[in-house]
Amino acid sequence: MNPEQQARIHIDELLVSVGWSIQDMKGINLGASLGVAVREYPLIDGFADYLLFVDRKPIGVIEAKAEGVTLSGVAEQSEKYRTSKLRYLPNQTEPLRFAYESTGIETFFRDAVDIETKSRRVFTFHTPETLKSLSEDESSLRNRLKLLPTLSDAGLRQSILKDAFSGKLVPQDPNDEPAEKLLERIRAEREKTNTSLTKSDLINENKKKFKK
Repeated sequence: MNPEQQARIHIDELLVSVGWSIQDMKGINLGASLGVAVREYPLIDGFADYLLFVDRKPIGVIEAKAEGVTLSGVAEQSEKYRTSKLRYLPNQTEPLRFAYESTGIETFFRDAVDIETKSRRVFTFHTPETLKSLSEDESSLRNRLKLLPTLSDAGLRQSILKDAFSGKLVPQDPNDEPAEKLLERIRAEREKTNTSLTKSDLINENKKKFKK
């Protein structure tokens, strides 16, 4: 068994663990489960390692690689399969939305509708229910987050400072001196010090005049 075949065993296990039915082309039955992953599905220009069907509709591809392969360099290959025409499905004219690259140990995922679409590391494959929900949304959560208006933090900073001086950010010890009292004491000490320095300067100045 070569490294890529070993990787596919791990990928099969991951898919089954999140609710996918694994099938070969010869025994394909898209009604067997909500999510069906078909191995070696034929395309017009090659084969997809796995073609994912949800509710009988093709929705994404998985490109399988041996453990140790750098998946960040595999995205172009999975993109080719994602946009390829599928054999036996002439009505499927639009590119598939989702693509995975996986070694069975490491998995990357890409949603083609993202404004800045690229493969990103995920913990494991999504469930069929999750991909169905994502596919029914014409946009994506990532896109909506990018469209949120920028919030000004000026008022927030002032509010945090005010709460800090009021002792509202952390639990307070009732025996501690209140911040307002501490500030008043600091100001009084500063004024006292300034007054003392002023008197000292006058004495020194008078001494200089006397010596002259």
